[in-house]
Amino acid sequence: MKNTILPLQLFVQPSLQDVRPLILYHGRRCPDGFGAAMAAWLFYGDKAEYRGLDHGEIQTAADLGEDLEGRAVYVVDFAFEPVLMAEIESKVSKLVVLDQNIKSMTLFKQIIGRGTRLNEERGKQFFTILDFKRATELFADKDFDGEPVQIYQPTGSDDVVPPTPPEPLAEGETVIDREGWLPDGTPVDGVPGGATKDPAGVNGGQSGGAGGSPGGHGTIGDPGQPRKYAIANRVTVSIARERVQYLDAHGKLVTESLKDFTRINLAKQYDSLDAFLQAWSSASRKQALIDELQHHGVLLDVLAEELAQEKGDGSSLQGADPFDVLLHVAYDQPILPRSERAKRAKKKLADDGIYAKYGETARKVLDALIDKYADEGITAIENTDVLKVQPLTQMGSPVELMQSFGGSKRQYQDAMAQLGRAIYQPARA
Repeated sequence: MKNTILPLQLFVQPSLQDVRPLILYHGRRCPDGFGAAMAAWLFYGDKAEYRGLDHGEIQTAADLGEDLEGRAVYVVDFAFEPVLMAEIESKVSKLVVLDQNIKSMTLFKQIIGRGTRLNEERGKQFFTILDFKRATELFADKDFDGEPVQIYQPTGSDDVVPPTPPEPLAEGETVIDREGWLPDGTPVDGVPGGATKDPAGVNGGQSGGAGGSPGGHGTIGDPGQPRKYAIANRVTVSIARERVQYLDAHGKLVTESLKDFTRINLAKQYDSLDAFLQAWSSASRKQALIDELQHHGVLLDVLAEELAQEKGDGSSLQGADPFDVLLHVAYDQPILPRSERAKRAKKKLADDGIYAKYGETARKVLDALIDKYADEGITAIENTDVLKVQPLTQMGSPVELMQSFGGSKRQYQDAMAQLGRAIYQPARA
């Protein structure tokens, strides 16, 4: 097989056994279209036909030639109108479209709907969504789908085909245990066990029985009850894929990657790296700045976890400072672990004469604070309460420790500002 720059892990892979492959690409002078066509040529070579098209040039499927029937068609850096796309799809054996912006909910549902149609004669028994344009964010639209028409949980020898649900009740009418169904909101106290087709407690009840909260109280479909699923021990279950979605500070769904979202939010707050560094340096309490950033939608904890997953074992993120995580994501700066920043801070304080300026006791306090920073982070040393915990309590009372920096709380605060600058000196220093 020839080498190819097309990703071979695609579920819909190009194949040298494709029937008379036809590559349709955008424009005769479009660099993107030409690059896409070349990627296909590196795989197919002369086995495929290549046609550069402009928008509006093809009006019907017949314009693509009389021999379109049964061919494998790849549309790259280009797309046709939905009606024409459907016409082409009805004639070809394979249709793969790369790079189409989908913003219409109607069109999106049509595409997903066509994908779900099986065609066993041509080997189509499943479908895969390859989303290069974040079109699948429309799945999260509140109007994409409504409440399920019916929830059916068969048990034991029950037929896997759900029974016909009961007719809607007339106003004021209520029915209990009509052919194994309970209408939502029906009180379940006193209803015989096993009267509901909700064995896993999906609608808020207990597994098996009549549902409701422990002790038989509650209602079927009670929105206040958590949904729980009980899987029989004869069934093997595994998680194939997991998708995590986040809401921004305004409650809107974050549709771009978390790194891009963070970069965009930081750019709104600080127009340059220097502006961010100045804001961080001038903040008397770094935690206050971190809280402010989180208020604007910067999810630091989640971002660090995502970066660790991307890096495999996450070893380079062990003990990373939020400052370094933000610099890395937004400004492509290297990540320094807190232990490395601590080592550099001690060296800078020595080189700048800070240790010599305040004396031996102050030096021990500064070293203890730096070690605590390395272990727990910057927020652990920003408050004077840190002077009330080990190992600092062994050196003296909080008042005595502050006085070791020249006799006043103000001088202690000045020393802490110098410590902060030493910790957050540029990584290249």
